[in-house]
Amino acid sequence: MHSDPAQHRPAPTVVSGLRAAVRLLALVCGFGAACGSELGRPAFRDFPPGRSQIGFLIQSVTQDETGFVYLADNYVAFRYYDGAVWRPIPGPAESAGVRKFARTADGTIYAGGPGVIGYLRGAGGMCEFVSLAGRLPPTELGCDEINDVLAAGQTVYFADEEKILRWRDGGFRVIPFQSPPRSRGPRLHRVGESVFVAVPGRPLCRLVEERLEEVADDPVVRAEAIVMIEPGPAGGLVLLTAGRGFFQIAGGRVVPLAAEANRWLAGRTIWRALRLTDGSLGVIFTSVSGDGGMRFGPDGRYVGPLDQTLGLYTKAFRGLFQDREGGLWLPSEVGAFRLEWPSALSVFDAVNGLGAGAVAGVVRHDGVLYAATEEGVFRLVPAGDDGRGARFERVLKQPASALLSHPAGLIALGYAELLAQTATGFAAVAATPPGGGALLRSEREPDCVWVGTGRGLQAVRHTPQGWRDEGLQMSFGETAQAVRPAADDSLWVSTTGAQGFRVRFSPATGRPERLVSSPGEYAASEILAECAATMPNATGGSGARWVARPTGIELVPQGGGEFRRLPQLANASAGAVGCLREERGPDGPVLWIGGARGLLRVEVARAFAKPVPFAAVLTAAGVRESERLAPAHAPVRFDYVALRHQLADSVSYQTRLAGLEEGWSAWTAERTRAFVRLPAGAYRFEVRARDADGTLSAPAALGFSVMPPWWLTGWAILGYAAGGAGLLAALVRIRTRALRLRAERLEGMVVQRTGELAQRNLELVRLHKLELDEKISARLGEEKARLEVLRYQLNPHFLFNTLASISAALPAGGSTARTMVERLAEFCRLTLHRADERDGTTLGEEMRLLRAYLEIEKSRWGELLEVEIACDPAIEGERLPHFLLLPLVENALKYGRATSPDRVGLRLALRRNRDGALVIEVANTGEWLEPAAGKNVASLGIGLDNLRERLNRYYPRLHELAIAHRDGWVMVTLRILPPPVL
Repeated sequence: MHSDPAQHRPAPTVVSGLRAAVRLLALVCGFGAACGSELGRPAFRDFPPGRSQIGFLIQSVTQDETGFVYLADNYVAFRYYDGAVWRPIPGPAESAGVRKFARTADGTIYAGGPGVIGYLRGAGGMCEFVSLAGRLPPTELGCDEINDVLAAGQTVYFADEEKILRWRDGGFRVIPFQSPPRSRGPRLHRVGESVFVAVPGRPLCRLVEERLEEVADDPVVRAEAIVMIEPGPAGGLVLLTAGRGFFQIAGGRVVPLAAEANRWLAGRTIWRALRLTDGSLGVIFTSVSGDGGMRFGPDGRYVGPLDQTLGLYTKAFRGLFQDREGGLWLPSEVGAFRLEWPSALSVFDAVNGLGAGAVAGVVRHDGVLYAATEEGVFRLVPAGDDGRGARFERVLKQPASALLSHPAGLIALGYAELLAQTATGFAAVAATPPGGGALLRSEREPDCVWVGTGRGLQAVRHTPQGWRDEGLQMSFGETAQAVRPAADDSLWVSTTGAQGFRVRFSPATGRPERLVSSPGEYAASEILAECAATMPNATGGSGARWVARPTGIELVPQGGGEFRRLPQLANASAGAVGCLREERGPDGPVLWIGGARGLLRVEVARAFAKPVPFAAVLTAAGVRESERLAPAHAPVRFDYVALRHQLADSVSYQTRLAGLEEGWSAWTAERTRAFVRLPAGAYRFEVRARDADGTLSAPAALGFSVMPPWWLTGWAILGYAAGGAGLLAALVRIRTRALRLRAERLEGMVVQRTGELAQRNLELVRLHKLELDEKISARLGEEKARLEVLRYQLNPHFLFNTLASISAALPAGGSTARTMVERLAEFCRLTLHRADERDGTTLGEEMRLLRAYLEIEKSRWGELLEVEIACDPAIEGERLPHFLLLPLVENALKYGRATSPDRVGLRLALRRNRDGALVIEVANTGEWLEPAAGKNVASLGIGLDNLRERLNRYYPRLHELAIAHRDGWVMVTLRILPPPVL
């Protein structure tokens, strides 16, 4: 076995030795047998082929520093999980799959397999595979059969049947190691910073730089494949062999290790093994041994199998991997699984015999645990010494809504009767109104049992003669869901009507005498179930209670105070909670949770583990860290994810764009935000995540800025300031000079004033005459313009009318001359009659004009012209400037005729792309003539220049005009983009 470096960091020698001694003691002693265990199966998530978009054969699983999980399948080389789906990462084209992953100390993931040797660069959606095949030494022909990969620090080892390749500091070194035939090469193992090499038929060796140093040469080592190597006491080693269990190396000798696990592993061949962070051990077997696997606890005890008895749909596993949250991944031949193991929580449902009905009650009677469900009453059978896990078996085949342990026997509340367990089964002892759901043994009168029914509170009493029905004691017209005692000897009753009732008893008779509605004291609408807790509170006493609400299951201390909430994994596994029960187990308090999906067993001492930290991963499109964007920048999009891989992995996000938004956004499951146009300023996009348990992630952020337009830049503002200062100085200077000259002007005021008046009179006369001349000139210009417009209108109309008269004068029938004149007249009509001059025309009108023009040209050229037009009818309403396309078609015909050897081909295609752009393609046969070419083609040479000028006027920065030529065709493509949506 070679485990992930992130899970096994080097530790001081003393601590390693102590841990090794404890682990060895656990292996040897087992700290007890598995018999009597009441553990259920672990909860799990499955990722089957097809639905999860992964291949069938999953060889290996790993995780990077950011939390992304990667797997290797036989369809594409790699896939990563983005929190919703598995996305592919292309690998080598000729690969037969990846067999192993290894992660170095800096977090880089290396991979090896048939045709694969390299590493993953980046994370998540930015991840790509980088092949190292081109860096292999010239003496090596390739990497056809990489069977094992191991990382130690920053060094990576790749092993095949002939050698070990060491990758360090950007280069490979070859370490020859010939394996016996059909051995599939050596297995690499890491213990601390030491790397061991083991293969059947050769001694166990340690890699020291490029040397192989023999550690042990023993028949066991040569005969058995070594699956796992761990540190042993006093610097020794513990070996897990494929077929003979545990051994240890002491003083250079390989001796059997009397481990408890050997009894369970006998007769099996182990394929892979993994020591988990809490000391638990998982092993999987080869197909020869029937596949599947086993789980062992930190104390060495057998915990249970790894096969279909857990609800898995296969047992053909290929490996084991533990992620940062503690979950165990099982890659298999039909997908992958993630088990919540090791975990404080285990599940009982239809898989282990409980049936598919919701669990309404759970009780322990005479040391046996019973559960009431919609399918009947079930009894828990603990795990046996044969390796079979704990399971339920049905003892009553009718629905039950409540259970009660009584000295007279187990009592079950059916739909319309109360049943008591006897030596031969269950027998009805009282009829009840249908629909009840509560049983309570009276504290005042232990022989009395209170039954919450569909009509009220009923009493049943046990006497020496048996059970006696005392009938309905208190009626309140609603179904009683729960009954519990109060501190003053009264009863609190919650009903389906979301009400709370308090039943008080007569001090003299002990019979119920008053019914008080008290919804405030007992909020039944918020509490789904509750029970007493035996776990001491903060003050050292007990009295706390477990309370199940729609928001979660809470441990509430006596007298109020801060509560503790179970992880949401419990809610996700149980469904809607129907009952709670806490009892003292062998390792501390155990909480049983009955829900719509089954029964959960929770070890309370381990349930409130410190949450594993996680972080949000942020990627951006259109902007980079510290980038300065232009004022008219492209849209900026941020994608973010924070990964939790538990069954209850719902993650919500808060974001804010500092510089634009002051506060955080509301929590939402959305994982992307986009900004189209941002004003000038400095910005910082921040995101943080919250998982289902309320744990906040480390935030992620990206800073950038948007530059102001040039007229708001610092240089422009400095120029404004300088100009303003200069203007102010000029004004002051002018004002000073004016004051100085004022005295001089006053001396000749009378004479100057008289001269000015005379001059003004002359000026007024001149201006009046000038104004009159300008008005007359403007009037004459206007009349000339009107006459010119009339002349321009008269000439085309005269031409159109003349052509119509000529057409009428020509003989009817198939006359080519008449057809030619009619087409020319139609072309003139289309150019003269326009629906709206101001708004341009439509693409349909422009196409009709082009078709008329091309018909005329075809009449001229005959068979020498071939025209093909493809126009999507859906875009004929698109608005265009007049005569936008005619210059393109004219140029195509002109230059096509000049450069085509015989016939001229013309193709016109118009369509709309998915991005909304209108695409117009005009192609003609012939060759492209550069404007500077010396070929003689009659042309003014301004057609394309005029077209570009019109496009810049009508579609500024929203058009693309491209010219290409290949295979005897010249193609002009015009793309008109839609205006941006603000």
